[in-house]
Amino acid sequence: MTKHAFAAIALALAASQAQAIGGLILLGSPPEQEAKLSIGPSVAAYPEAPGSDKTTVLPLLGVDYYHPNGFFFSTDIGLGWNLSHQKEWQYGARLWPVFGRSDDTSRSLGLQDIGNRLGYGLYANYAPWEFLQLQSSLLAGSGNNGKGVQFEIGSTLGARLASNFVMGLMLGATWANADHLRSYYGVSPEESAAGSLPAYAPGADWSDVNYGLVGSLRFNEQWKLSGQWLAGRLMGDAKNSPVVRDRTQNTFSLTLWYQFK
Repeated sequence: MTKHAFAAIALALAASQAQAIGGLILLGSPPEQEAKLSIGPSVAAYPEAPGSDKTTVLPLLGVDYYHPNGFFFSTDIGLGWNLSHQKEWQYGARLWPVFGRSDDTSRSLGLQDIGNRLGYGLYANYAPWEFLQLQSSLLAGSGNNGKGVQFEIGSTLGARLASNFVMGLMLGATWANADHLRSYYGVSPEESAAGSLPAYAPGADWSDVNYGLVGSLRFNEQWKLSGQWLAGRLMGDAKNSPVVRDRTQNTFSLTLWYQFK
């Protein structure tokens, strides 16, 4: 599967319930009686590779499907189950595409390609108040050996600015194990000999802090426009990697949704 095809599966904006960029997700309670399906055209922008200063922009087709039993399939948050039917709690398991690295810039530096993978993990969210949600996510399966692990924590503070317009502020941080960081930010002796970068072997560390905005404008019961932007600021061993060309990594997505009755 090409990276562009992978992006079409992995990146889009939320429809009626879910919103996410990265590992953290916002997910409402499962529908009470009938399944819900939304689709719509979308555009997404994301770094060409981890630490890159170049951006890839893609037109996409977003799909969001939610079943009363908690099953969901979404181009925004993956495939999984929400095991909670409580308003305050959401928790469960999911599968989520994990990007590899196959850009020309990385190859010119002597870095090896990393294949796209299907990550797997757990998530748990708690909303103590209607306007605040605390989030966590554990995702495994990344890196060139499939042993990479990322743990994310964060929160989303939301406000209804009009009857049909909602906006939220997202804050979070990511911890990654050594396998993940060495795959994306490390330089092996072989890669160093093949290119111009010094050898570098990062250890497990907090890899970034991130912040962003998410918004939703509803036109009627069927049509809605959703958008979100997230900026991740690299830190620790990831920040100091010779692979990094830009320590701030931006991701953006905008989708026009149609919800079927």
